[in-house]
Amino acid sequence: MFADRFSTDGGRSANNQLWHRYPGNPIIKPSADSLWAKDWICNEPILRIGDQYVMYMEGKTGPQYRIGLMTADVAGFDGLTWREFPDNPVLDPGPRGYDAVGVLNPGVIFWQGQYLMYYTAISGPPDRICLAFSDDGLHFTKYDKNPLFPGRCSFPIVRDGVVYLFYILYNEDVGYDLHLATSTDGIAFTRHERRPILPRGAPGEWDSFSIVTPLILYEEGIYQLMYAADSDQVDEPRGFGMAFSRDLVNWEKFKGNPFFLPGESGEWDCQAIWCPWVEKHGDRYLMWYCGSATTYVDGLTPQVGLAYLE
Repeated sequence: MFADRFSTDGGRSANNQLWHRYPGNPIIKPSADSLWAKDWICNEPILRIGDQYVMYMEGKTGPQYRIGLMTADVAGFDGLTWREFPDNPVLDPGPRGYDAVGVLNPGVIFWQGQYLMYYTAISGPPDRICLAFSDDGLHFTKYDKNPLFPGRCSFPIVRDGVVYLFYILYNEDVGYDLHLATSTDGIAFTRHERRPILPRGAPGEWDSFSIVTPLILYEEGIYQLMYAADSDQVDEPRGFGMAFSRDLVNWEKFKGNPFFLPGESGEWDCQAIWCPWVEKHGDRYLMWYCGSATTYVDGLTPQVGLAYLE
């Protein structure tokens, strides 16, 4: 299991040093010619659809955010070689209303014969979680009764015929907390009575202020929740942690957190890291993630990199 590769008392630098960062990082960069990802690009979950892997992405050009895809062949997959989907972007902001500024943070599941994409819509506070449908996982149509409810950065997973949707909301300290809502039809959600579903760390701990970008790896009957967090920054996280659950409701944090840290000073990912998507391929665990060499004050520069565990 992924967590077994780490020391429970190592934490920070010890567990971070177990990773091999691909020397050619970042592997996916913004493009000056792109209509949807000219200024930044960030990874989200990866799904296998037929004979290809699909990486859902968010991109930014000027003031607007859009959702696109990258694809890779299953045959000969190396985790590094991705090609841009020719019909990008697959989801655009609306002309007005709840998503006029942008759409981002896509999370996708296959549910009752179709693909459901949960995404963040922004157009001034509050941020809202919305829904789009697809028959092929590549081309999406927005739900005509959007938005679903306030929140952002949602990640869906199905268990026993129920959609569990993890998402974040501002907390009283102006950081983010992690919440959970569930649905039996994928559309109407009920917020879990435990709010937040995963508490921030105690004062002084690495995740004491803000928790963002939840993603889940399921192995050996255990859900491993990966998240980015920080002790004083709202959305410039400087570490990845994980927590464990067997039911998606009751979580226990890994004692060796954080298991991954930003790059060294001057590296492409030295200021902030988000979106740890982990998969096992052969004997190695691959982790795609988003990193920035700058902060919000200086203008973020998110790009996508790859790290792996032997």
